[in-house]
Amino acid sequence: MRWMICCIWWMILTGHPSFAQADLLERQPIDSALIWLEDNIIDNPAPYHSIALNTLVRAYRTNDHLLIADVHDLLASWHAYHRPFTYDSVLYHSQKAVLQLEQTNDQIRLADSYITLASDYLNTNETDLGQELIFKSIAIYENRSNEAGLAKAYRRLASLYNGEDQTELAIKYGEQALELSRKNEDLPTMGVTLLELTTAYRKAGQLEKAYAAADECIRISENSLPMPDYIGIPMRAYSNRGEVSLQAGNYELGLNDHLKAWELAKQAAGENQGTDTYRIGIANILLAQEKYGEALPHYLAGVQAFEETESSVYPLIWEHYRDIAICYEQLGDLGSALVYQKRSKAVHDTLMNNKMANLESEALVKYETGKKNQALLEQEETIRQQKRIQWLSIGIAGSLAVLFVTLFYFFRKNKKTNAALAAKNNENELLLKEIHHRVKNNLEMVSSLLKLQSIKVKDRSTKEVMQASQSRVQSMGIIHQKLYQGRNLGTIEMLDYFKNLSENIVDAYGAHEQVEVRFVMEPVELDVDTAVPIGLIVNELLTNSLKYAFPEGREGKIELSLREIAQNQLQLIVADNGIGRKEGSLPQGTGFGSQLVRLLTDQLQGSIQADYQNGTKFYFELEKANLN
Repeated sequence: MRWMICCIWWMILTGHPSFAQADLLERQPIDSALIWLEDNIIDNPAPYHSIALNTLVRAYRTNDHLLIADVHDLLASWHAYHRPFTYDSVLYHSQKAVLQLEQTNDQIRLADSYITLASDYLNTNETDLGQELIFKSIAIYENRSNEAGLAKAYRRLASLYNGEDQTELAIKYGEQALELSRKNEDLPTMGVTLLELTTAYRKAGQLEKAYAAADECIRISENSLPMPDYIGIPMRAYSNRGEVSLQAGNYELGLNDHLKAWELAKQAAGENQGTDTYRIGIANILLAQEKYGEALPHYLAGVQAFEETESSVYPLIWEHYRDIAICYEQLGDLGSALVYQKRSKAVHDTLMNNKMANLESEALVKYETGKKNQALLEQEETIRQQKRIQWLSIGIAGSLAVLFVTLFYFFRKNKKTNAALAAKNNENELLLKEIHHRVKNNLEMVSSLLKLQSIKVKDRSTKEVMQASQSRVQSMGIIHQKLYQGRNLGTIEMLDYFKNLSENIVDAYGAHEQVEVRFVMEPVELDVDTAVPIGLIVNELLTNSLKYAFPEGREGKIELSLREIAQNQLQLIVADNGIGRKEGSLPQGTGFGSQLVRLLTDQLQGSIQADYQNGTKFYFELEKANLN
């Protein structure tokens, strides 16, 4: 159902279940967590993402490929709906779902996943990859005689060819999809197929068919589809019918339809920024009526909505920039008109370059065919003159044909090589993330073994040593977790890491009500070789503060600070307002933690100072490890 989510992804609703519920879910069977994730994907409560990632980790431990694919699909849908990050996050989880399903025997599920990933590629203008996956899915559906799946695949082809302005192909596959979905009484697929046919018929100038398709789509939506789950279909249907009316010159009917589409959007999402995208249709009608002053605010609001909702892949935004320029020009604001005219040209040039890149091989074939036809015409003319010129022309045509065939061969070979290199690079990135994931799991297993062993140990000092070792292993495990979850495989964001680390340590000592940990720092990204020693230093000092600084339930605060003081120098401060320590008194415990802190400081070519007035404060000046 990703197509439905992408149609109305900007409909942000609020929901805030308690974090106690999130903790409870993480202890429930994984099937219960999946049900909760499916039920709450639109409401998006605060802990949704963390619960989903935790469920993904649990799924990988089962080695159940179908289960892992389910969680990746949910995460992809969540990213597509709410867009907390770039669209690459959607692609990442969709690709992972396909990789998992390719290791199963569920071919229909695999074909469905191909369709989903193809849609994601089309949303990023990667039409070659999207088309390839759609035809893969068609082969599976045909082999399994799955008409419902074929209808969805043909509908996706219609959408692809509409975007490429290949209207005849869009109509061909759209009509096939409509026939199959009507036969199987698949009303949602019928609805979205009629949307594509409305657009295709309009582009082909078949306005009566376009009106009929839009009317049927609206009738199905309002009478047979549950709302608000499918609210995106009637919204688009009214908007598409408005475009047909605009092309037919029926401005009043078109304006009413666009206003209806905008009203449905506001009913579904409230006064959300995304609803303003439907104001573009209103502006188009007003522009056609030469009501430039009325059209301009609708254009500006609609374009701003597209820009703020990461719709850089939206192919028609260059036309809206152009129309804004026309409005400004007619209103006498030539400076603003020039600004938007330049924007329109820049976006249009980019789209044309992308389209040429996607269709380059097709263009070569057409170019070569044209040359051959020209050669044949020249040959016929030469025959009327003399034999000698005829053979000369044939020779030239043959040489040109060889040249073009050679160029075409090397072009295809180079394209395949580049595609293979890109695929290998993506594969290596996925493998590296998988390695970090497995290292984190192994460290987590070591930590669990230490915890189990410490439970059975009766000697207090031995138990404390094992608990300290467990904490150190966890600190390194969190680093590898951040690596495979982050955007950059080579760096760690330390503020987020410190928050996770301190939460684990405070939770281990049950000190949430007693001790508050503050972070007096901005986000800092460090390489792994620097982050690991610093993480271990902070782990030791936090542990010592919790063990010795606040005896007998005393309340207190711990402050962490990390910042760059020079180009390659770092300052780390760990301070508490506990009981401190008298000058000359011996440190508590075995002393191994203090020795480890000094060794790690030396490893980073650093220095350490301690201040025991008003608690305990440690100052470190450290050098980034990648310089050594």
